[in-house]
Amino acid sequence: MESIGAGISVVVVFIVSFAAGYAWAPARHWAFALGVIIGVFFAGVYMLVGAAAGTLMPKTLEGRSVGIHFMILLIVLPPVGAVTAEIARRYAMSRNRL
Repeated sequence: MESIGAGISVVVVFIVSFAAGYAWAPARHWAFALGVIIGVFFAGVYMLVGAAAGTLMPKTLEGRSVGIHFMILLIVLPPVGAVTAEIARRYAMSRNRL
């Protein structure tokens, strides 16, 4: 269950970072900054949702597993968001969007 939530977080970060990089990033450093911020934000959202679900529905989630997945997401999501936003920015530039 915890791994499914972590996978959903990765997909959400990919989609949101692509949209942000395509629409809002005028330069490379802004794309990377947006991607990192989005990655850290959604890692925190994963932790908050996991803690809330574990508190409101006892014995559905294991706290240790949620914490381990959170630490992994804190390492993985910022680079995923940054690279995705930069790729989207380059794609927008190639289509003369910016």
